[in-house]
This record gives sequence, structure tokens and C-alpha cells, in this order.
Amino acid sequence: MRCLIILVFSLLPALSFAQEVRRWYPNKNSFPEGECVRMHAPSDGNNYVEKVKSEECRPEKVSYLWQKNICYEVDSETQGQQFGVRTDGPIPCAPEGSLFAFEDKKRECWLVDPSGGLKFRAKVEMKECMPAKENIIKKFFVNATGLGGECLEVHKTEGPTRWQWRLNTYECKPEKTKFLWRSTGELKGECWELAEDGPQYYSEKVGLDSCRPKAVTYRFERQNEMRGECYEIDYQTKGQNWIKRVEPKFCRPDP
Repeated sequence: MRCLIILVFSLLPALSFAQEVRRWYPNKNSFPEGECVRMHAPSDGNNYVEKVKSEECRPEKVSYLWQKNICYEVDSETQGQQFGVRTDGPIPCAPEGSLFAFEDKKRECWLVDPSGGLKFRAKVEMKECMPAKENIIKKFFVNATGLGGECLEVHKTEGPTRWQWRLNTYECKPEKTKFLWRSTGELKGECWELAEDGPQYYSEKVGLDSCRPKAVTYRFERQNEMRGECYEIDYQTKGQNWIKRVEPKFCRPDP
């Protein structure tokens, strides 16, 4: 008799667990998403119910549902009535034969069905459109003004229409460069670093001091009765090839 009592008590935890079930409650406002609960089956949850992780309601057979540009993993039997969670991205929902397509104007990567996106089209991470490393080169694209531009990773043979990724401009900087002063108006200018072969290969605006010549002098421009501006200018052209505003003390005549 004592052995029988011990056996009954040892089975109580197992019987308790057998009376628990997992149940999925779909959310009407965000179907097929919902909540998974663990509950006391005989009382239909009146004696015990607790919200648990969605994965505890995941069935053995699942499929994928594309809805409102979101990919869901759902139960195969009811297509979301008994289980539904978002996937990490749209790729599991893509139809067979889908491919990655790069859109160069917006620099975006898309996953499209074989029709070219008429039935399925989803934006994905850029890395999905990235070619093999051996098919990528860095190239500088100069602006329409002839100075400045972008440094891009592009496809080695098909160019930026197949793939492009913007880099920091300095990553296209060649080993040998030179500096060019560009006057932009009275007492104004810019300093540019260029590729020795020309600005179409590399050009970027840099600090004024990079264009500073060895021989300089100073020029004072009076603004009104009480103040004026002092400029450091190149000695040879008196400001055509270099000019920079400095502290007034540099223009102060020697005693």
C-alpha cells in the first residue's frame, strides 16, 4: 500500500503537465500575429492561464504568408489562425525563381519574382545585391562642375547600373596628388586636392592651408571707422592664388 501511495504522488507532476495546453489567440488588428498562452485544459484556463513565448505554439508544419509587404511564418493547416509570427525579412516569402535586382537611381536592392516584380517585390539589405569581391572596383565620379564628386564601389565590367556603394571620398585618393587654388570672388577662395592626372580622377575640397604658398604678405581692408579685416595673401599675385582672413594683429605696421 505504501508503494502505491508513493507511485501516485510521483505521477502527480506528470498528470499536472498533461492537463496543460498551449493555445494561440490571433490578433484581429494585426493578423496573423497573436499571442501564445499556456493554460489549464480541464478548466479552459479558469484555474490557470499564462502568456508564454510565441515559439511554444509553433506547430511542426509551417508555411509562409506574404501580407501587406510583411512576411509571416504561419501554421500550414489554417494559414495563421493557430500560429503566426513575422520573419526576419521577406526572403522566405519569395516565390520560386525570384532574384535580387539592384536599382541604381535610388541605390536600393530588391527581391523580385520572375515577372520582374509584378507579383512580388520587396526591399532587402544591400548586401544581397553585392557582387563577388573580385568583381568590385573603386571609382571616382566627378561632378558636373568639374570639381568634387563621389567615390563609389562599382561592378568591374557592368559599372554602377549593376552595383554601386558610396564610400568616403578619400578612399579613391591616388598616391600622387596636387593642390589647386580656386578663386570664388573678391577676397574669397577654395583649396582643392586633385589627382595629378586631373580632377576627373579625384578632387576634394580641403582646408585653405593646404594651398598656402611659401611667400606670403598681408593686406588690410578697412570696413568702417572702427574696424577692418586682415588677410594673408600670396606674395606673387597679391591674393589671386591664395587668400585667408587672419587676426588683425598680422596687418599691424611695425613701430
